[in-house]
Amino acid sequence: MMQAAMFSDRETHVARHELRPYQLDALDDLRRCFGRGLKRVGLMLPTGAGKTTGACEMIRGAVEKGKRVLFICDRGELIDQTSRRMDAEGIAHGVIQAQHERCRPWEPVQVCSIHTLARRRWPDADFIVVDEFHTVYRAMTVMCERWNAVPMVGLSATPFTKGLGKHWQHLVVGSTTQELIDDGYLVPPVVYGPPGPDLSNVATVAGEYHQGQLGEATDQPKLVADIVSTWLSRGEDRQTICFATNIAHSKHIVSEFVRAGIPAAHVDAHTESEERAESLAAFARGDVRIVSCVDVLTKGYDQPQASCLILARPTKSLTVYVQQVGRVLRPAPGKTDAIVLDHAGNTARLGFVTDPLPSRLDDGKRKESKSGEKK
Repeated sequence: MMQAAMFSDRETHVARHELRPYQLDALDDLRRCFGRGLKRVGLMLPTGAGKTTGACEMIRGAVEKGKRVLFICDRGELIDQTSRRMDAEGIAHGVIQAQHERCRPWEPVQVCSIHTLARRRWPDADFIVVDEFHTVYRAMTVMCERWNAVPMVGLSATPFTKGLGKHWQHLVVGSTTQELIDDGYLVPPVVYGPPGPDLSNVATVAGEYHQGQLGEATDQPKLVADIVSTWLSRGEDRQTICFATNIAHSKHIVSEFVRAGIPAAHVDAHTESEERAESLAAFARGDVRIVSCVDVLTKGYDQPQASCLILARPTKSLTVYVQQVGRVLRPAPGKTDAIVLDHAGNTARLGFVTDPLPSRLDDGKRKESKSGEKK
């Protein structure tokens, strides 16, 4: 069948790219899914496991068979990061994003912004890869409905979104965080749980903390001071990523670190691109020890030298929590573990990231309790 032969066989992968065993197994599983006639299959791999590496193998195999491929992203940073990776892999491609300088519609592979596609006519494609497919946009659901004959692979470390199984047919679990730690592909987290904010008066809206009330509860001088003092005693002067509740909270944390003599920087979605690039470059060099944000570094940010994480944003979202901790688990020379300073109580609330995670797509249906009541 055409779907089963969408990407190269296992022997070709081994000879050309020396993929890790779990990556090879995942591609085999995807191949079998398409061979059974499935069209929309998700691949779950932890942050740092090499989802883009596997995607490049699939794309290369499709192009070799004369197929046109779309790789769809939901953030500008991910588009540019994917484009650079494809350049490194020797995959000729264009970019579909606003007025992007790499507009090359003749290329067989297109790296696309889902937001740009939502406003344009979709190009023809024989194979589609969706990055971070747990983020469900209207344009994506329309794509799944209208292009139901085109094979699609969704990539995610956290495919836990409610109702995701209404749009995707099956989930392949390529590996787990604990397995990758055991095999040396990720480093283990060392978690500290210092006292956090009082959340008793913070409401829950749509399954998550009320953001305004959460900001008031967390952005308190004593709590921010505790973040700095805990890092000074437990952070070992490591390169550190901090996730705050809101922009004001993040800037407050940064100012307290700077006042303590620790070079720190804040970035957010509104930070000018050049300023953000300069801050992240300084962080990569080690000139900045702490980089703080709200959400902008949660997905797609790859800085293996970062080996400490400050969780200052309480969340009820397993997706947010797992994605954030994953930022510091990538290995690097001399890096043996990652310190997690959890001021948010997220580990106590949601479990360790090495605990078993959901391995099936949620179908959006209300679950029944043992008594037979709907939950």
